[in-house]
Amino acid sequence: MNDELKELEEALESYDHDDIYSALIRIGKGFHYEFKDKVQAFLNHADAALRAAAIRVLAFYWQMEEFKDSAERMSVWDEDEETRSVALMGWAAYYEDTNNKEVMRRLYDTLRNKDEPDMVRLTAYTAMLCVSPLQAPSWPAHIPGIENVDEEADWDLVEQLLRNAE
Repeated sequence: MNDELKELEEALESYDHDDIYSALIRIGKGFHYEFKDKVQAFLNHADAALRAAAIRVLAFYWQMEEFKDSAERMSVWDEDEETRSVALMGWAAYYEDTNNKEVMRRLYDTLRNKDEPDMVRLTAYTAMLCVSPLQAPSWPAHIPGIENVDEEADWDLVEQLLRNAE
């Protein structure tokens, strides 16, 4: 085991949650798949930030098919809104550029649901753009702030994306 991997291994066993979080993200960005089982163990951690980091690695960075359902489940049921938002982003990443009608409908329903936390609704908005065939240069020039989704979202575009989904 090289020094970097040893350092990551030690950080995952640390009591310092910041060290663990940093290690998880480094593992994900470095595509250190040999840590998959250790990352997966954090999906049920008491610390929401560590759950979010784990699902970010497994679903968003690595897009491991076996964690698609976990991402979807966490996007709905996790008690922490940031973790839900990260999980929703990870789940939608599996469908990037697919224009999948069912996925677009789920994201649209989340976006429209004012009982959902604003952070989750904003993630649903940006995820609709990612799932759609619309390329980034054609996205709205302004993405709403977390607390201004209702006022600043391009609702005409949202409705058009949903209508055109296949």
